[in-house]
Amino acid sequence: MTGAFTTETDLSLLRRFATAGDHAAFAEIIRRYAGMVFSTCHRVLHDAARAEDAAQETFYRLMRRPEAVSHSLGAWLHTAATNPAVDSLRSESARRHRENEYAGEIAREHEDSIREVSHWSDLSPKIDQAMAELHESDRLLLIAHFLQGRPQNDLAAEAKVSNATMSRRVRSAAEALQQKLRGVGLSLSPLALIGLLHDHGMQAIPVSLSTELGKMRLVSGVRAMLKAGTVSSKPSIAWTTAAVLLVSLTAGALTAWLGDHGAHRPGNPVSFTIQNPANR
Repeated sequence: MTGAFTTETDLSLLRRFATAGDHAAFAEIIRRYAGMVFSTCHRVLHDAARAEDAAQETFYRLMRRPEAVSHSLGAWLHTAATNPAVDSLRSESARRHRENEYAGEIAREHEDSIREVSHWSDLSPKIDQAMAELHESDRLLLIAHFLQGRPQNDLAAEAKVSNATMSRRVRSAAEALQQKLRGVGLSLSPLALIGLLHDHGMQAIPVSLSTELGKMRLVSGVRAMLKAGTVSSKPSIAWTTAAVLLVSLTAGALTAWLGDHGAHRPGNPVSFTIQNPANR
């Protein structure tokens, strides 16, 4: 895992993609962050199919506006994944009804007492929004360690501090998150929180999501070059070329290619429509 993070920085990959339409750079970004983005969406939505849609939308937003990221790609993607997932909950009446029940539950918890929790299902719907309220340094550390799965010793080497110092920083960040969760009526020890984050922070992405992101990788370079004006002045020509390339890839061939470039678990297929950039 460590090599993927040390060979090239996230911002360097983004520059390559934004300025030269380098689809390989965008593919590496997806490889690094697809699991984190899908896991974030799934925690909020508690529905695999909806989480896949939200994850696709997150990377599509990045593909359209890579220049929006100026500091931390991990933090940007976490926020970009959380927001559409929450929006998805609000888009249907049944989800709005659930939100109303959730708001009433929070109010009752504050009126009665802080509720002690020990199960991930109690924390999962609330942890990402609580994390979004943390100081940036704490938030980035929790995202890198628990949501991206980066080992503490890698983070310590990157920050040029000892492993013991990094361990204290992780615990301090977890304590800050613990206080945010207490603010919404949930109580647990920092060690329990760390344990739950270790066990549940990352999920394997479904193969159906991998397939859709694979399609996005193929067209990302064309879209970026069209935006930068580095291809033909007739975008329909380049876009048609990309479309033909997509059609020529059978589902089996694409799945096999993805299987050679990362381990995935089966999931339910979802559809993803990529529009002609000339019409957006």
